[in-house]
This record gives sequence, C-alpha cells and structure tokens, in this order.
Amino acid sequence: MKTAKLSAMLLATLCLFSGLVSCSSDDNATPQQELEQLTTEARGFLTGDIVLNIRAFMGETDKTLLPTGCPIIFNFGWSQTDPHSLKIDLKDFSMEGMPYVIKSFATDVVVTSLNSWEQDEYSQKGWIKLEGKDGWLNMQSDNPKIPTVNKQMEGSSLIGYYNALTHEINFKIDFAIMNVTANTILQKVDKSRLSRFDEEKAQYEADYQQAKEEQGLSRGF
Repeated sequence: MKTAKLSAMLLATLCLFSGLVSCSSDDNATPQQELEQLTTEARGFLTGDIVLNIRAFMGETDKTLLPTGCPIIFNFGWSQTDPHSLKIDLKDFSMEGMPYVIKSFATDVVVTSLNSWEQDEYSQKGWIKLEGKDGWLNMQSDNPKIPTVNKQMEGSSLIGYYNALTHEINFKIDFAIMNVTANTILQKVDKSRLSRFDEEKAQYEADYQQAKEEQGLSRGF
C-alpha cells in the first residue's frame, strides 16, 4: 500500500513538472517562418538614419521634461552576413538639462521572436524583438562630477520591439553608467523626419525652456 501511494505521489510530481515545462517552453511563440518574413520586411524599411523621440533618465528623473521626448537620430545598419543581425547607433545625444553629451552609443542587435508573455503586451500582428548588449559608449562632460567614457560598457543593453507591418517601434537603452537610461516612446517610424530634424530639435529646445520655467527648474546637474 505504501509503495502504491509513493508511486502515485511520484507520478503526480512528474505530471506537475511536465506541465510546468510545457508552459515555459513557449519562449519563442512566433513561428520561425513568420519571423523570417517579418525580419525581411524590417530590413527593407528600418534602415539608415531615422529620427526617433526619446526620453532620457538619470535614475527616476526625466531629464527631457517633455512627455513627447526629444528628437534624436539613430542609425540602423543591417549585417551583410547575418540576416537577423544589425547595429543600432545613437549619435550626438545632447540636450538642455543633461550635464553630459553622449557622442555615440553603438550596439549589435539580434532580431528574435516574442515569447508568449510579450505577445500578450504586443498582441497586434507583426511584432519582432530587438536585443543588444555590451555596447560601445562615448560620453563626454565638462562637469568634473561626470566621468568621460569611451569604451565598451559591459552590462549595457538595448531591448526593444518593432512592428514590421505598421512600423511602430519602442525600445529602452541602459548605458550601464550613473543609472542613465533612454526610452524611445512608442511611435511610428516616419523617415521623412530626417529632413526636418534641425527644425524639430529647435522646437524641442524652445518647449523645454518653457517647461523648465513652468516647473521652476534651474539649469545644471
């Protein structure tokens, strides 16, 4: 009798374990053929210099002040040898209120499928995931409290999502220094913005000054 009870308990444990395994095995929920098609679509559109609005944070403090963010140019350069790989490069990230200038941040990014949890959040058809880590950071500052950096930053990361059908995008960069992060707000890629970049940047700076005055903020670190 004891042996029968032990066998039943063991069988129940195995069933429970197999159930957990089956639940966690859904990490790559996007079918491979669909991922290939979406990646091909992305390679054809998400390429070259593209203007995106981002919000910069030091810890929990939003240095951009405006919920719409600041326009910044990113370069998307796809690998010629690996169809699922590209380099995302942010250049000359400077704005009012930031005590440093990020001259560049470049990281190699891999296109992957969304797992089941991510598909719950990005439920519309067409989403792919962008993952990069340990990017190269060139950050400069005249403020002695802010270190000058020009090296590969172990622990830095870029995690994002792009819809190859609607051209919506958002991602987060963690620079792995001074708790500095940058979030691109969810937005639709508009490649025509590149020709209006100087105008958009000037408008942002004017809006920033107004927001700073309304919030009673002083300039500086």
